[in-house]
Amino acid sequence: MLASFCKNKFKQDVGPDAVACGYNICHAALVLASECSSSLSEPLTHQSDSTFLYFPAFLQGFVWKTILVPTISSLEVGGFSVEGVAPIRKAVVSHFASHFKAVNVVRPGVDSLTFKRLHPAEVGSLIKPFSLEEVKAAVWDCDSFKSPGPDGVNFGLIKDFWSEMQVDVMSFIAEFHRNDRLTKGINATFIALIPKVESPQRLNDFMSISLVGNLYKILVKVLANRLRLVMGRVISESQMAFVRDRQILDGILIANEVVDEARWAKKELMLFKVDFEKAYDSVDWGYLDVVMGRMGFPTLWRKWIKECVCTATASVLVNGSPTDEFPLERGLRQGDPLSPLLFLLVAKGLHVLMEAMEAHNLFSGYMVGKSVSISVTHLQFADDTLLMGTKSWANVRALRVVLLLFETMSGLKVNFNKGMLVGVNIPDSWLGKAASALGCRVGKIPFLYLGLPIGGDPRRLRFWKPVLTRLKKRLSGWKSRFLTFGGRKYLGSIGKLFAYKRHGGLGVRQLREFNLALLGKWCWRLLVDIEGLWFRVLAVRYGVERGRLCAGGMRGSSWWREVTRIRDGGGEVEGGWFGGHISRQVASTVEGVGGGDVGGVPLKVSILAWRLLRDRLPTKANLISRGILPVGDSHCVSGCGSVESAHHVFISCSMFGSLWSLVSSWVGSATVTAQTLSDHFVQFTISAGGTRARRSFMQLIWLACVTSHKHMAEIQDLPEDCIADILSRTTPVDTCRFSVISKTFRSAADSDVVWNRFLPSNSNLIDSIISRSPSLTNIPTKKALYLALSDRPVIMGHDSLKLLSFVNRDVCWLEIRGMIKTIVLSPNTQYAAYVVFKLIESRGFQDGPVELSVVAEGGHSRTRDVCLDPNVEGMLHPRVEGLQRPSVRTDGWLEIEMGELFNPSIENEEVQMNLMEIQSNWWKSGLLLEGIEVRPKIEKTNLESKEETTIAA
Repeated sequence: MLASFCKNKFKQDVGPDAVACGYNICHAALVLASECSSSLSEPLTHQSDSTFLYFPAFLQGFVWKTILVPTISSLEVGGFSVEGVAPIRKAVVSHFASHFKAVNVVRPGVDSLTFKRLHPAEVGSLIKPFSLEEVKAAVWDCDSFKSPGPDGVNFGLIKDFWSEMQVDVMSFIAEFHRNDRLTKGINATFIALIPKVESPQRLNDFMSISLVGNLYKILVKVLANRLRLVMGRVISESQMAFVRDRQILDGILIANEVVDEARWAKKELMLFKVDFEKAYDSVDWGYLDVVMGRMGFPTLWRKWIKECVCTATASVLVNGSPTDEFPLERGLRQGDPLSPLLFLLVAKGLHVLMEAMEAHNLFSGYMVGKSVSISVTHLQFADDTLLMGTKSWANVRALRVVLLLFETMSGLKVNFNKGMLVGVNIPDSWLGKAASALGCRVGKIPFLYLGLPIGGDPRRLRFWKPVLTRLKKRLSGWKSRFLTFGGRKYLGSIGKLFAYKRHGGLGVRQLREFNLALLGKWCWRLLVDIEGLWFRVLAVRYGVERGRLCAGGMRGSSWWREVTRIRDGGGEVEGGWFGGHISRQVASTVEGVGGGDVGGVPLKVSILAWRLLRDRLPTKANLISRGILPVGDSHCVSGCGSVESAHHVFISCSMFGSLWSLVSSWVGSATVTAQTLSDHFVQFTISAGGTRARRSFMQLIWLACVTSHKHMAEIQDLPEDCIADILSRTTPVDTCRFSVISKTFRSAADSDVVWNRFLPSNSNLIDSIISRSPSLTNIPTKKALYLALSDRPVIMGHDSLKLLSFVNRDVCWLEIRGMIKTIVLSPNTQYAAYVVFKLIESRGFQDGPVELSVVAEGGHSRTRDVCLDPNVEGMLHPRVEGLQRPSVRTDGWLEIEMGELFNPSIENEEVQMNLMEIQSNWWKSGLLLEGIEVRPKIEKTNLESKEETTIAA
C-alpha cells in the first residue's frame, strides 16, 4: 500500500522545474515517515512492500544516530558558560557564521608559479553534456542509508523509485549544464556536530560534517567523477590522496624509507609535521578559482564549481534541530563529494612553492640514494603534510617563509604551535633552537603520520604498546556489555574462530596469513606500478639489477626485508616472522589430479601426477632421505650433475625442464617459472585454460618420468638415422636443444640429413649464393653452411632461409642495425629497404616516433621519422602529423620503408640500414622482428610484368 502511494506520488506531473522534484521527494518522505512512525511497534505483515521495510529502517537509523550524539546542555564560549536552548543556538550560529566569513586581505597571486595543465581532450571531457548512464552511476555510488540532508530523504528511496524520478533528475542536471545556475534552496546544508573528545565543552571540541541535499549531491557526484579522471595530470606525485593507483600507504612507505636510510647512512634529516587549522573550512574561493585557471580548466567548468561552492547556505543541527540559516563565504564543506578533490587542487600550491624554493636553492630537500639520488621535500595526503630536508638554518627559515606565504595565498592557517619538528642524527640542542624559531614543539622517533608510526621497529614490543593499550580499552567495554551472568564462558573450536561466516565461523583473520597477503600485494605492485614516487625511492636506495629491485641486505628497512623474503620465496627462508609457517601447497586448487577425471588421461598417469605434486616419487633425494641410497649417489640421471629431486627433474633440469616452454607454446600457455611443483601446475593449467592444459601437464610428466627412470637406455639405443629423421621435422632451435640428451642425439643433430632439410630445397639457389661469396666454398658441413648463410644477405622467396631466434626482453632504448654488400645487388637498379616486424601484446611503441636511415659507404645519411605502432592516435608525443604507418603484408607481417638506395655499379660497397629512437623515456616490449628486406623499387605500372626479387639482411 505504501509503495503504491509513493509511486503515485512521484508519477504526478511536476514540470521541468527542478525544485518541484525536490519538494515531491521531501513531501513523500515526511508523509511516509509519519505513517510509518505510528506503526513501528506493529509486526511487519507486508514483507513484499519495499517502502514499508525501508522507512522503519530509516527512522530507526535516525534515532540510533541521535542517541550516539550527546545532547548539548551547556557550552563554554569566551571563557563563560552558556546554558539554555536559545543562548546555545545563538552562540552556535554566531560561532559558525564568523568561522565561515571571508577574510578580506590582499593575497599574492600565483602568476609566477608553474602548474601542470590539462590536455585539450581532457578539457572537453569535463564540460560535455551529462548522460543518463553517468548520472545513474553517481546515484548508485552513494550509500543508501547515510544521514539525509535538508530534504530529509536518503538515496535508498531514490534508488527504489529511480524509474519514476529519473526524468526530473535529468531535467535538473540538464538545466544546470545549460544555465550554470542552481535554484535557490538546492544548495542548502545541515552542519552536524560530531564530538572529537569524550565530554565536549567547547565548539572546537566538535567536528563539523555537512549534510547536503540529494539533488545537489547527485550533481556534484557527477562532477567529482569527471574531475577524478583528470586529477592525476594536474596534481603532483607527492600527493597520495583520492587519485587512482595511489594509496595512503605510499606516503607512509616513503617517510619510513627516508628515516631508515638517514639512520643507517648517518645523514642529518629534519622533518616538520604541518598542522593546518580547520583546513577545509578556511580555503579562499578566489585562490581556488585562480589555481584552476592556471591548470587549464575551462571557463564553464570554473563557473560550475563557483556556483556549487559559493552559493551554499548552512544551518547547524543543535540537539537535532536546525538553527537559523547563514551564508558561507569561504571553505569547502566536509561531506560534499567535490571537496576532497578541490582541496587537492588547493594543496597543489604548496607543492609548487616547495619546487620553486628548491629550484632557486632556497631549500635543500633530503637526497635518497648514493650514486643515483632523488630529492624528497614533502609528502601530502589531503591536509596531512610532512616537510623534510637537510639540517640547516636556511631550511628552517625557508620552511617558515613558505608556510606563511602559502597561508596568505590560500587562506589555510598553519598552527605552528601544534606542528612538530623531528630530527634524525641532529643534536637535541640544535633541534630545540630550530623548534623555537618555528614556534613548534620537538618530536622524536617514532612519530605518528597518517595514523602509523614512522621510524619505529615493529620487532620491538614498545612499537605495539599503543595498539595493545587501545585494544585493552575496547575489550574492557566489550566485557561489561556482553559477559553473561556469572561469568560463564563458551569454549569453541579455534577452527570455528577463523572460518568464514558463511561456513559457520566468526570470520576472524589469522594475523600471519593476513600479513602475508598484504605483503604479497606489495610484491605485485613492484611489478605493475614502476612509475610511482614510492618505487623510485626504493630503486635509488636499494638499486636495480636485471629489472628488479635488489634486496639491500641488513641495511634495508624491516618492511623491505619482509617484502623481499616473500618475493624470493618466504616459505623456504627460515627464521623471522614467516620462517617455517608458510605452506607452499595449493591443495584446494589442484583439482582432478588424483581421481582420473581428466578426459583422455589413463588412471596411472593421474596417480603419478598426484604423487609428484605431493613429492611422493622415488627420486634419489627422497631415497637418500629415507636411508635407501648412499648420500653420494644423488646425481640426476640426465648427467647434469645436480641433485635429483622432483622439482629438479620436472622443472629445472637442463634436459626435461626445457620441454615446458615447447609444450606451453603448443597449448597456448605462457612460459611459467614457479618455485614449487604445485605452483607450477596451477600457473600452467590456469593460463592455458582448463582440461587441455591439465592433460598436457600429466602427459609431459609421465613422459619425463618414464624417460628418466626406465627408458633412457632405450632412447639412446635408437638408430641414429631414425633420430635424425625426427629432428629434421622440428626447428633449428629445437634440434640444438635435443643435442644435449645424449651422444647419439648430438651426432644426429649435427648430421647433414637434418640441416639439409632446413636449407632451401633449390640447390641452384644455394650454388648461386656460394658462387658470390668465395668464403662459403670451404664450409665442410650443412650445419656450418646454414649458420654462415644466416649472417649474410639471403634471397627470400619460396626458398626462405631463416635462423630462428627468440629474445624476450624489455628495452628502454630501441636500435636496430642492418648491413648489406652491394655485390649481391643488381647494378643500375633502384632498391628500397623495409623493416619487417610484428607487435604482439606490445607496449611503449605508441609513445613516440623512430628514425630510419639508409646510407651507402661514403654517402650522406637521409633520415625519416616513422611510427612503428599502426595506432598513431594513441601516441603521447605531438610529433605524429605526416608520419608513415606500417602496412600489413599478405603474410600477416607489418613492414615500413626505411629508405631508398641506387646501386650504380657492381662494386662491392657496404650499405648501412638503421632504426633508432629519437627520444626514449619508456620501457617497451612485444616487438617480433622478422628482418630487414632489400628489394628493387618497381614502378606500379610494371608490377604485373616484372617478377620481384627480395633480398633480406
